[in-house]
Amino acid sequence: MSRVLIIQSSCSWSRRSFSGKKAQKNKALVGDMVFRQKPELHGRVGIGLVSLMFLAIAGILAAGFFYLYQVNSIATKGYELKDLENKIQEAQKDINKLKIREVELKSMYNIEKATEDLNLITSLNITYLDAKSPVAMK
Repeated sequence: MSRVLIIQSSCSWSRRSFSGKKAQKNKALVGDMVFRQKPELHGRVGIGLVSLMFLAIAGILAAGFFYLYQVNSIATKGYELKDLENKIQEAQKDINKLKIREVELKSMYNIEKATEDLNLITSLNITYLDAKSPVAMK
C-alpha cells in the first residue's frame, strides 16, 4: 500500500500524532502525518523579531551618527565664531589707535610744529573780503 501526498507551496507538514477530537479547521490527517495549510498573507508583510531588532539597531546607529555629525558641526561653528570675535576685537583696537592718532595730528601743537618744519611764516596783516563786495561775488 502506498500513499501519495501532494504538498503545494502554501502548505507544510509535520510528523505528529493527531487526534480527531483535537481537530482544527486547517488540519487534515494523512496516515500518521499532520497536514496543515499555511495561512495566506493577502499582501501583508509580517515583521519578525529579528527584523524588528535589526531595524531598531539600524535606527539607533543612524541617530548616533546624526548626533556625532551635529556635535562636530556645532563645535566647528564655535571655533569659527571665536576666531571672528577675536578679529573684531583686534579691528576695534586698531580703530581706537587710529582715532588717537587722528586727534594727535589735529592738535594745535602738531600744527604749529609742522609750520616750523615746513618753513611756513605766520601772516601778520590779515584782510578779509566782504561778501557783498563785487570782488567776492566773482
